Amino acid sequence: MTLQRIELKIVREKTSSYGNCECIKNPADVYEMFKWLGDDIQENFYVLCMDTGGKAIGFYLAAKGSTNYANVEMANIIRPALLTNAPRIILIHNHPSGDPRPSREDKMLTQRVKEACDLFGITLNDHVIIGYESYISCAEQK
Repeated sequence: MTLQRIELKIVREKTSSYGNCECIKNPADVYEMFKWLGDDIQENFYVLCMDTGGKAIGFYLAAKGSTNYANVEMANIIRPALLTNAPRIILIHNHPSGDPRPSREDKMLTQRVKEACDLFGITLNDHVIIGYESYISCAEQK
């Protein structure tokens, strides 16, 4: 079995528990889905893949980091969308400090991901940063 098939299988397995979820209408819906990240002691970065109607197809752990940083590779962000034919994605990660305000690096990464998504015809809907019992939507912050 090739690496692509293994990764697709992983994404599909994660999809099964979210296959019947409601459409993601706003950042609060994303927060409800991922608020458990607010209690994590290390930074984790997820890609939420969605269909054209905003329904979650699945999510993928793109990077697992330390207490204040996750080294995210662009391929790990784009690959799940390509493997699931998702035309839209949302980035989600937590700040173990509890403060969801985006760092300079978060803002730069969001811009780089948007540029990469544009090359593949994928829409980056948002980048939601989760803190302790709170979140910030980069799309709403513009």
